[in-house]
Amino acid sequence: ATGEIGDTYVEIDLTNQYLYMSVDGKLIRDCPVVTGLPGSRATPQGVYRLKSKSMNVTLVGPDYRTPVRYWMPFNGGIGMHDATWQSYFGGNKYLTRGSHGCINMAMSDVAAVYENAKVNMPVICYYHDRIDAFKPISAYERNKA
Repeated sequence: ATGEIGDTYVEIDLTNQYLYMSVDGKLIRDCPVVTGLPGSRATPQGVYRLKSKSMNVTLVGPDYRTPVRYWMPFNGGIGMHDATWQSYFGGNKYLTRGSHGCINMAMSDVAAVYENAKVNMPVICYYHDRIDAFKPISAYERNKA
């Protein structure tokens, strides 16, 4: 099904709270994220397309007004953005400090994704059976090896 997705896309592993971005078939960024709080705020699984990208937007919800530098919506009001209020990303952070469905990212990671993002590119969100020994090998570690 490579033809359907193409070779420039973002993949969000909701189980392991990890994001992968491929551009022209090459993995250019992989990083930990914080997704939606499980329950009514969980990030929905599915294949979406990036709707737009914009800078310096204030996200508004029933109980929050949050200015962000990078905003990339792909599923209604759900998108990828910086989250300076998160002290760290990945792990089980989403279980207690999860978002309203958005993909919270560190500033350096979201900047790299934003720079390479193309409107209409696929964004794939999925859960799977947890791999107990999951230890992401970052592009940095791979290149160093």
